[in-house]
Amino acid sequence: MDDFKVPFAAYSALFRAVNNSMFINDKLSNKIVWMSNGNKEVNMEIFNEKRLKSILFKEIKSLYNDRINFHDLNLARLGEGDINNFLIERFYLVEDNDYGYSGLYEIFPKTFRCEKCDDFRIFQNEKEWAEFDVNKCRVSGCDGSYTQVPFVGFCETCGEISSIFHNCENHGHEHLKLIRKDINAPGTWKIRCTECNNEMDMMNFCNHRKHTLSDKDIRKLKPINVNQGGIFRSIVKTTIDIADYGESKDIDIILLGAYLHYWDKYFDEESDLYDEEIIEDVVYYLDMLEKYSSERDRRKAVRRGINPEVFEEGEKIKKDVDNLKEEYDFSYSELNDYFILKKRFSEDEENQNINFYDIVKDNEKSLKEYVKFKREIGIEEITYIPDIHIISSSIGVIKGINRSDENIVPHFEPHWKSQKDKDTFRAFSFPFETEGIMFDLDKEKLVKWIFDNSNKEWDKNISAEEFLFELDECSQEYKNLKTLIHTFSHILINRSSLYTGLNSDSCGELLFPKAGAFLIYSTSNINIGGFSFVFENSLFEWFNNVKLEVNDCVFDPTCIDEHGACFSCVYLPEFVCSHFNDFLDRDVFLGENRFKKGYWE
Repeated sequence: MDDFKVPFAAYSALFRAVNNSMFINDKLSNKIVWMSNGNKEVNMEIFNEKRLKSILFKEIKSLYNDRINFHDLNLARLGEGDINNFLIERFYLVEDNDYGYSGLYEIFPKTFRCEKCDDFRIFQNEKEWAEFDVNKCRVSGCDGSYTQVPFVGFCETCGEISSIFHNCENHGHEHLKLIRKDINAPGTWKIRCTECNNEMDMMNFCNHRKHTLSDKDIRKLKPINVNQGGIFRSIVKTTIDIADYGESKDIDIILLGAYLHYWDKYFDEESDLYDEEIIEDVVYYLDMLEKYSSERDRRKAVRRGINPEVFEEGEKIKKDVDNLKEEYDFSYSELNDYFILKKRFSEDEENQNINFYDIVKDNEKSLKEYVKFKREIGIEEITYIPDIHIISSSIGVIKGINRSDENIVPHFEPHWKSQKDKDTFRAFSFPFETEGIMFDLDKEKLVKWIFDNSNKEWDKNISAEEFLFELDECSQEYKNLKTLIHTFSHILINRSSLYTGLNSDSCGELLFPKAGAFLIYSTSNINIGGFSFVFENSLFEWFNNVKLEVNDCVFDPTCIDEHGACFSCVYLPEFVCSHFNDFLDRDVFLGENRFKKGYWE
């Protein structure tokens, strides 16, 4: 058979193409073995790799250590110092063989059965695989051909994925037959040696004790059909790329401080680029403080002409940075992404953000329609962003079954540089430029809705903006908020093809619950200006009948009674959805089942 060393195009569903990802090609299941490192001229530049690395490492560390702790595995946890073993590698996507290969994939699993006599083929070495003829049964007198048996075994204790492999003690693996007692129940299937009639379960037991992965009792592997997905599922983190402000380790907390006006007392800037210049100044003071860390070094610097006030102000700023870290212990990088997008400035007038109010403010009829529309839909502001620098990164895979159950922690595995040496790990990142529309919900209405569906009372001394900003991410109120914003995003993406020219497969989303907002952007490698067109010409039409779509699903009443979301109403393809179709429920708008009051009531 071919060695399958061919280029793999991945523009349509980028993060299905990472190490261990599965895909179907020519009716055969395949697994990607490796991806090329794309740090070459064909890739866009990543402006701030230090910030990206910090954000991604924090996510990887949390997911991997949570898995180890929950399943009590004998694996080394990631510590802060492991960021030095973490690499950012860019996708190398090519369409011309002259530029090499994007990666290598192979048939997986290598298990086949004869469609006529059920002869079962497994392979002990590459020589056996190379000599395998899929169109010719090895059993004498049988003229059948082979078809892939697309099952692997998954251990729910340690997370290992294993191909089916059996050996008869007396006759090896040369005379095996697959016995499918119940075709629809692979757990009942057997492997029989035709020489001695010895019969074995198709699924072995996982010996994680032998491999020192876990001290728990060995358990039988669970059969999973790789053609139905969910074997190795890529976890993608999407962030906004920003300017590189130097060597500062605290860039996100500095950004947050700028938007909270923490630094106003130190600087008096009149420029429209106030935030950016403030950030550069803060970084300069902190860098100087770190560069001249000792009193002796500072005295020498002063003698060379550096103003001693630099160090005095630096100490004050550093104290404020430390205070901010203590005050805000949540993941503020996502909130900063929102601020970066909303407060974006450009000297190029054609690339300025556009508020929809500026489109309609000079037309009295349109302005009245917009005011009414905002009140009915619960939106505060809509902003078109013409030039977004986005980085999508695959940080690892979920192995086996990923239940939508908060009591189960999935088996997350980083992208190790080598399966033998699990010290170095990496993320596959793809930077690109695009356009999008930011939807800011009415914060007053949003917080009122949160408390209408909570047993708590709103302290009116705290503004709606402050309440959202400080909302505990582990609280039920935050989960309700995230569900509302996420469902809203999916509804609009599902309708996008009618008005933007982009189908749902060519859209992406970023959620900003603490800002009460979400961004829908284009992921198409050809920017056709669909969001620009709908923003300027048919924004109201995009929302037409949106309430009717929320009311009905063809699988109601089951859908609305159980979860309020399914593949027939608000689900999106998993490579489009930022949260794998979790945190979705149409009832956030209806208030008929799990919510006391709907957002649109």
